[in-house]
Amino acid sequence: TSCPHRTAFATAPGTRSPILTREAINPVKARRIRQALDAIRGAQQSKKLGIATYRCPIHGESLRLRRKNQTSDQLLDEYFLGCPRWLPDNAGCNIWRLSPIPTNSVNRNNGNEVLVWSDDQIARAPAEPMRPAPLGPYEDRWYYYTSGTTAEPKGAKHSDATLIAASRSFVDALSITRHDRVALLLPLTHIGGVVHVIATLLTGSPMITSSIFDPNRTPRLLSEQRATTLPGSVPFVNAYFAFADAHPELEPLFPHARLMTHGGSPKPPELHYRAKARFGTAGILSGYGMTECPHSVWNRPDDNDDDLATSEGRPTLGVELRVVDVNGEVVGAGQEGEVRLRGPQLMSGYVDATLDAAAFDELGFLRSGDLGVLDARGHLHITGRLKDIIIRNMENISALEIENLLYTHRKVKEAAVIGVPDELTGERVCAVVVAREIDDPPTLAELCAHLLGSGISKRKLPEQLELVNALPRNAMEKVRKVDLRERFGAPKEART
Repeated sequence: TSCPHRTAFATAPGTRSPILTREAINPVKARRIRQALDAIRGAQQSKKLGIATYRCPIHGESLRLRRKNQTSDQLLDEYFLGCPRWLPDNAGCNIWRLSPIPTNSVNRNNGNEVLVWSDDQIARAPAEPMRPAPLGPYEDRWYYYTSGTTAEPKGAKHSDATLIAASRSFVDALSITRHDRVALLLPLTHIGGVVHVIATLLTGSPMITSSIFDPNRTPRLLSEQRATTLPGSVPFVNAYFAFADAHPELEPLFPHARLMTHGGSPKPPELHYRAKARFGTAGILSGYGMTECPHSVWNRPDDNDDDLATSEGRPTLGVELRVVDVNGEVVGAGQEGEVRLRGPQLMSGYVDATLDAAAFDELGFLRSGDLGVLDARGHLHITGRLKDIIIRNMENISALEIENLLYTHRKVKEAAVIGVPDELTGERVCAVVVAREIDDPPTLAELCAHLLGSGISKRKLPEQLELVNALPRNAMEKVRKVDLRERFGAPKEART
């Protein structure tokens, strides 16, 4: 046996013929096969013909036997619903095999009628244009665009199969069942939105949604609808805190909630502890992934507080994760490197195919562009982005490390750290802060003293502080550092 992506039509009982690989079926030959089958179908009476059945125990796909009125188009199209092209050769799938033999006939195999045909019939069939085949579950029908917070948005090509794989990972990691009530506040234009929808279809759990997030109404909606899983990104959690403060009569605000979920951007560790203490849930469970390979890593509800606060969790179902150095060599536990991913939810490539070569390494792993560390127990800790490293005096400084510490200052509500051009050092560290109290904002001296007290090296201290009313975010609530660099990267006299 082998995966059907390797064998299109194999041997009938008692015969041996060359394997016809999926890659070998060019469009002309595919049309000829279909038309040859049309001719056989007419000669043999359609009610006599059946379709071979196979089931893949790993990937859960099958071609179903249909004894009557089966057309040749459906025959070939249904075959192409087989396992995806990227599967390794040793992936096991049990299949019935069809192949050319000298005469066309209908054979019986375990009671199922199976069609066989000859090479001559295929060769003689005219290669006239035929209607496009319907898309199968492994064909790219979903194009999702990246958020564009650090670069231009890129279109990632996904199939039904990759999205279902991501949803199964989500369900498995968070132990979602039909008894949950899942809150969805993501748009369907974001890959996380459709993953939530599929997760509720897989489990039969109700879904709570809203067209917009209104900080004065949505928390009440989630409370009244008895949500058990809540979105837990920084803006949402801050809105929950503010709503709970304004409505003490509703305490506890989320009595049915099991957990909050966070993904798509770094989470300040302090936020987990505050949310757990205030709302009584398991805290905030982080997940890691990207539009190209969503829901690749997740925390679990039974992980300890330190893991929930500081890590993104462990790889999900079928995901392979590597942390590599600048030469692409895998580094050991506790060592920092670039995170690379491969798994069943990985995109097939970008809409702009010229971007693919830079996106994948020689083993087919996605180059995430994120820096991270795998600890000895397999938990992933994101330490920054390759593009979010500030280089001052030829030394690398992680913006994320400073941001997480700024969040622990009592006067800081939100913070983003960027590198801005400096004539002497190359770049300097700039902290952009939203004050918790507008009338009592932090000073640069206060923040530096706080950072030094937290153990940070003096060479990493911010040299510039910018106070803003709100951080610029995209539709997915990710901070647009591109906008911050444009706004604060120029000298003050040159800013508009």
